[in-house]
Amino acid sequence: SIEYKVEYDAGSKEAFKKLLTELRGLGLTPRLYGTKQDATLVVSKDAAAQRVSRAPLILLSLTLISISITGLFLSSIFEQVSPGMPAIPMAVAFTLAVVGVLGVHELAHRNVSRKDGKGSSVPYFIPNIPVFSGLPILSFLPTFGSVTFVRKSMANRDALFDVYFIGPLVGMAASLVVAVIGASTSAVLTQAEYAHIFTAQSNIVAVSMNESVLQMMVKGLTTLTGLTPAVRDGAAYISSPIDIAAWVGFLVTFLSLLPAAVFDGGIMTKLVLGDRGSRALTSLTGILLVAVDTPNYWVVVLLIFLLAARPVAGETLDSISEIMPSKRILFILSLLMMLLCAPVPQNLATFPLGLGQ
Repeated sequence: SIEYKVEYDAGSKEAFKKLLTELRGLGLTPRLYGTKQDATLVVSKDAAAQRVSRAPLILLSLTLISISITGLFLSSIFEQVSPGMPAIPMAVAFTLAVVGVLGVHELAHRNVSRKDGKGSSVPYFIPNIPVFSGLPILSFLPTFGSVTFVRKSMANRDALFDVYFIGPLVGMAASLVVAVIGASTSAVLTQAEYAHIFTAQSNIVAVSMNESVLQMMVKGLTTLTGLTPAVRDGAAYISSPIDIAAWVGFLVTFLSLLPAAVFDGGIMTKLVLGDRGSRALTSLTGILLVAVDTPNYWVVVLLIFLLAARPVAGETLDSISEIMPSKRILFILSLLMMLLCAPVPQNLATFPLGLGQ
């Protein structure tokens, strides 16, 4: 490696990006660190490729199994409610929908991280044990999403921010598409039909889900356009497995955008607010989740504080240049996206709000 003392000025950020492009074609990597008053540039040979861990593949396999089992369970119940919807095709549709939302999220990560030709990302999916959890918000959640790490350092904070912002944005868009399909395949039962199916002697029960604002908006639009039958007085809306897949997509996007630990939102928080702001928001996020919906989020809060023990990824080759002001605006937008994708809580500090049945 070779070390240089450099004079940092207003053009150094763009000059470093140009230098990075030129040197990577020669198998070299530059790093810029220090301060604006005392900047150092180090150019070194690219390190040998490290052996890839099998953990991501194992976690992905467990997640796919969990998604498939959840889809089959939900479809077998929905077939009894709507006999015209066979269980196996609906289970396949549920699996494809959830995998599609997770897949486009991670493909967006990978494509943006490869923008400069060298980056790549590794997702660690977090499987859940659904159905048996006993918690309403986790009953049909086969996965908590993924924690994504960029294998090679990005050029600067702007490039790294883009990696973690685009993934949830694309995942939210995919969830909206699934929500439209899900609303059009769901069933609306009259009071008599509901009483006949969900009787005391029945082996199935109805479970209310906390939907997000976005999913509620989609249902309102599909009802206005005639894709979904209107829910009249005494009638009941029964979500199809595809509709529940959309709910899973919004919930996973919400978790991904949490400004905590090593989630996408947590890494964006560190890039915008620094280490101190990242630690503060991680603690505040855990406290708010417990306060807003105590019974449902204790598993998520435990997960946050376990992941918080791991250093937040955020290494960049240029550690001096500051993040662009436009990225700060996008960070605020990511927090708004998080709120729109969050399940509307039915209680606040265990006090009912009357927002659901």
